[in-house]
Amino acid sequence: MQEEIINTFYEYCRSILMNNELVDKEIEKISNPQLRKRITEIFQIAQSDMLILTDFLIEVMNCESESDLEMLLDLNQDINEVIN
Repeated sequence: MQEEIINTFYEYCRSILMNNELVDKEIEKISNPQLRKRITEIFQIAQSDMLILTDFLIEVMNCESESDLEMLLDLNQDINEVIN
């Protein structure tokens, strides 16, 4: 059950990333250059976060046991603490 949910979530995230062209085209239509630049910056951050999320979901899907998952979560928490 959990594997199916994670896989579906991954596919949704992947689909969003694959459709970035549509968003980019809409951003280019914004006439105010400052607004267009700021929206582009924010969208690039969102893309980066989505890539991080999909990478993490792949790691979750590769876990073969609960102990693998616990180790992944601990490692991810340690990395986040170092970054923050």
